Amino acid sequence: MVDATAQGLGLTPLSQALANALAKVAPTESSPTQATQQITGQKLEEQAQSEPIETDYSGLWWLLSIILIGVFYEYLTKPIKVTYNV
Repeated sequence: MVDATAQGLGLTPLSQALANALAKVAPTESSPTQATQQITGQKLEEQAQSEPIETDYSGLWWLLSIILIGVFYEYLTKPIKVTYNV
């Protein structure tokens, strides 16, 4: 039924398409030592080595310094609580 419907729609019947696909796959599996194959596409060229990027962390060091100075300032300027246990 699928083959008849496919022909009615102008498509290749499923059984025939499967046979064609298997026929194309079989020769490539049987001859893995095929010597040359023409490949088309973009030519690969060796790229020049790029310079390593040096990361500048000076902004982060300044931010960390400001935060630490603020923490120490708050710690050193808080009033001392004196409690007497009588």
